[in-house]
Amino acid sequence: MSVGEQLRQAREARKLSMADVTAAIKIQPWVLQALEADRLQEQMSTIYAKGFLASYARFLHLAPEPLLGQIVWPGTQPAAQEAQAPPAAPQQPAEIPSVVTWTMPTIQLPKVQLPSIRLPKIQLPKVQLPRVQLPEVQIPWVALQRFGKVAAAAAVVIGVVLVNPLRWLPKIQQPARKPPQQTAAKPTAKKAAKAAPAAAQPPVKLASLAPVSPSAPRPVAPAPAPTAKVEPLELSIVATRATWIRVQADGKLLTQQRLERGAKERWVGKKSLEVVIAKPSQVEVLLNGQPITTAAIQHKGRFTITHQGINRLPEETR
Repeated sequence: MSVGEQLRQAREARKLSMADVTAAIKIQPWVLQALEADRLQEQMSTIYAKGFLASYARFLHLAPEPLLGQIVWPGTQPAAQEAQAPPAAPQQPAEIPSVVTWTMPTIQLPKVQLPSIRLPKIQLPKVQLPRVQLPEVQIPWVALQRFGKVAAAAAVVIGVVLVNPLRWLPKIQQPARKPPQQTAAKPTAKKAAKAAPAAAQPPVKLASLAPVSPSAPRPVAPAPAPTAKVEPLELSIVATRATWIRVQADGKLLTQQRLERGAKERWVGKKSLEVVIAKPSQVEVLLNGQPITTAAIQHKGRFTITHQGINRLPEETR
């Protein structure tokens, strides 16, 4: 019985198919068919054929050494043929190849299955928090209406102040200080007794002095009214993008240029400033350190600044 028939009978005895053997030892079905047909040594090298045969035989619980001895491998002859063959002529030593190729045989490690470990389930105790009920507070409808009206009025006032705060600055004036009034001191009893004998004497008349009545109060010179100090108008422009501007101060042209991105310019006027900005949304305008970019956008980049506020520049004053 050939080696291939022994392998096939052992596989059929165990009731295994080619697919079962391939899934178990990872050998292709065509290799198993070649082993059972005794043709594997003709299709691949001897090293691989011996390895596949040994693995297949161990899987089928057969001793691989007797099976390997029964197969006639290419390049070898049986012992009987070797005895009958005439002695071979001495051969010349073969040339040693410069490059020797060697292939590593495949090694199949056994599968190791680790035991599964199941951790015990830990159940935490359920904790129920006490429910807290807040008291219900009922607010009368009249109070809500009053509060809504006050809040709406406060919002309107804040909005008006924030839109244009510069209009309200010159209207706020400090209260004028009143000079202290000088009142005539009332004579006491002792001073009246001392002044009585002096009044009996005749008065001394001087030509250079005008008569002064003792009862009339002395005239008080009026205090000068405080003059409000007017600060100059300082305009600063920071360009976030490139744009064109023109600035006039007190009727004089200060600049007419193109501002590049990131440029910072500053001008000062005593009474008024006339500003024209091509793209007001691309600049940041400051007046005395306070931002007025919203007012510039509202007036479409054409506005005039005075101490009374900010107004739109007419079209004819170009």
